[in-house]
Order: sequence, then structure tokens, then C-alpha cells
Amino acid sequence: MSDDDFAPELDRASKCKAQFTQAVLAVVEEESPSLAVSCVSKEAAHQIAELAWDWTVTSLAPDLERFVQHRGRGLVGTEDVALAARRNPLTKRLIEAEARRIKRAKADSKAEGRCQG
Repeated sequence: MSDDDFAPELDRASKCKAQFTQAVLAVVEEESPSLAVSCVSKEAAHQIAELAWDWTVTSLAPDLERFVQHRGRGLVGTEDVALAARRNPLTKRLIEAEARRIKRAKADSKAEGRCQG
């Protein structure tokens, strides 16, 4: 038995925030060479993650919930995310480009499945 066996399990929100933070830190690490600075400190990266989390839960998530309810669906779609980004043209273009890339990848995957089967 290890000490971790008796540690309380993280609640769902804490797990989500931890995974979100790790994703933001990975992006910061990946993108920092292309920035005007040579490196981003761990403290700065964690502050970026905290800021992104706060924006996500106070602005993005409520918007997405309203869009899904308005459309009468149970799932958030790429069009909902693009609509949420409408106030930032660059972000909206990036999201729309990624949505197109995902759509093409799904179509290619389906086409490969038909060719093999």
C-alpha cells in the first residue's frame, strides 16, 4: 500500500482543471521558441494557464451552454465554439481552420475505411 492509496480523489472539476493546465503548459512550451522571448518561466506559464482557465469557466463555458440550449442539442459543436470566438477575429479564423482540418481528417478516415473494407 502506498501513501497515495489514502489520498482523497480529486473531484471532476479539479481533474479537468489539472488536465487543462497541463495542456496549456504544453502549448506554452511548444510555442515559446516562436515568441519574441527566449523562454517563458514556469510561474508565467502557470499564470497563463490560470488566466485561460478563468476565462474558460466564466466566459466560454456559459456561452457554449447557451448556444447548445438555444439549438436544442446536447453536445457542443465546432460551430458553437466558432460562434463563441466571434469577438476575436484571429481566434475565430484559427478555430474555423482547425474545424475544417478535423472534418477533412474524418472524411479521409471514412474513405480509407471504405477502400479497405
